Amino acid sequence: MTNLEDEFLDEDTFFDDTRKVRKLKKIKSKLDRSKFKISNIKSDKSVINAPLDLPLGRVTKVSSTGYHVYYKQKIYLCSLKGRLKKENKQQKNLIVIGDLVHFEIAEDDEGAIHSFLDRATILSRSDNLNQRKQHIIAANIDQVIITCSVVDPILKPHLIDRYIIAAIKGNLKLLILFNKIDLLDDLDCPREERDLQKKLFDSCLKTYSKLGYPTLSIYKDDPDAKQKLLDRKSTRLNSSHQIISYA
Repeated sequence: MTNLEDEFLDEDTFFDDTRKVRKLKKIKSKLDRSKFKISNIKSDKSVINAPLDLPLGRVTKVSSTGYHVYYKQKIYLCSLKGRLKKENKQQKNLIVIGDLVHFEIAEDDEGAIHSFLDRATILSRSDNLNQRKQHIIAANIDQVIITCSVVDPILKPHLIDRYIIAAIKGNLKLLILFNKIDLLDDLDCPREERDLQKKLFDSCLKTYSKLGYPTLSIYKDDPDAKQKLLDRKSTRLNSSHQIISYA
């Protein structure tokens, strides 16, 4: 396979022969080493267990520079240590946002992760190359806030449904948050568009309420928005809780 073919592998329009495209994608999938990409990591004592004297923090961000671990009001930029470093090359999503990790603190707010604990809950989606596997997005989440808007951008019920399924699958509490509802009465927006969005919005409220899913509607610059959100949350938010919001 040439570098050019690999670069444009996902661009069907680059090739006139669609069979060739499918063949190249199949080859690419085999080269992906997906058999090593295990999302649901089973308990492994050599990975899970750690010395009791190491601090226990929570991963709040995963970036190209490392893992951001929250511990006692501070954020430490951590790398992987020992066997985890080796495991990370073979497994997909070894450490994700929300993971509880034992780590060693170094100088200048840096550290090294030695191990992680079992995940109580997960938020995941299907892997792009293998629909039978999961791509874990975050772990140990208390509540998911599915955030959507009306008019600008338009309301997308099918996308909301996908997030609801993901939340239910991960055994997560959810809240559907409708934002920008003031645009439904904004005269600067085309009336036809506003009318269509209002009908869709009313239908969504009725349907989700009937199914038992909690909803909350707020508008731009709503001074009580924060308090409304706090009143509707099913769990108290603090430093040990994770709330994932989708826009």
